[in-house]
Amino acid sequence: MRKVSLLLIIFQLSFSVLYAREIVITGTVIDSVTHNGIPNVNVYLSGMTMGTVTDQNGNFKISINESMSQAELIFQHIAYKLESVPVSELKDHVKIILYKKNIQLEKIEVESDRITYDYSQDIANIISSIPSKTFELKGFTDAADILVSDQSTLIDESLNGRKTVSIRGANEDEVLVLYDDIPINSNFDNLFDLSLIDPYSLQ
Repeated sequence: MRKVSLLLIIFQLSFSVLYAREIVITGTVIDSVTHNGIPNVNVYLSGMTMGTVTDQNGNFKISINESMSQAELIFQHIAYKLESVPVSELKDHVKIILYKKNIQLEKIEVESDRITYDYSQDIANIISSIPSKTFELKGFTDAADILVSDQSTLIDESLNGRKTVSIRGANEDEVLVLYDDIPINSNFDNLFDLSLIDPYSLQ
């Protein structure tokens, strides 16, 4: 009986020693202003690279050897000031408060050079003219018929015979119609019926 009792006592002592060698620390890392949990905070012992990271709610759990109880637990995040707490001061589910860094940025100067471009040559290339002597040859009946032959314009004719013009890639109400350099678009819908213009009145 003595051997059995002695063996049982030794086993219990060994189990207690092994159990005491590991300390499990849990807690939450929160923002000093919002008091919300901070995710992705690195949690590790000072002088060691191994550790853990807080979850999306700022919670963490780390196991350390009892022999490291005099060390400090480091809490590090790129947007916050580093915080260190002695392991001996940590209790069950501790709350660690981190304070945001005030990052000083160097002065940045932005300079730009104004670039001027002469559009007159481009405008000359996109202006097309139709000689009035071709009106009769082609049998134009109104101004809309003149523009039908131009590939850059579209003519829309309604059931009542109204004809409006639009430029490819634009809406009808975005086209300004000038007659003798005077805008003749309607004030109601900003359109003009080209069928009202006699092509033979144009030069």
